[in-house]
Amino acid sequence: MKIKVLYKQVGKPAEVREIEDNYTVLREMCGGCFSASWVTSFVPLRELHNVWVYYHDTGKLIGLPLNCYIGTEPLVGNVVFYAADTEGAGIDLTANQIGALCTHVIKAVQS
Repeated sequence: MKIKVLYKQVGKPAEVREIEDNYTVLREMCGGCFSASWVTSFVPLRELHNVWVYYHDTGKLIGLPLNCYIGTEPLVGNVVFYAADTEGAGIDLTANQIGALCTHVIKAVQS
């Protein structure tokens, strides 16, 4: 099954992608083993209650480049924003969620 996610690569603007909902695809997009955190643990926006951010497990330890900030938390390497239903299965991000992520969540790195 394909789902709509928001993908933020280092040095590039965030983009909406439609991907297969599976571990291998997420691992490839994050550049290796990954972890996930609720977006609302960084930015308390109600419309993002079911959105995760996936990021490289050891990106900070191995020196991956700074990508962006989520709230005040620096994210390194490529990241994926992913919505889940009540059972944890991937679902499409809504247009409202994508807008909130781009406007209020993903803070660009200043040059």
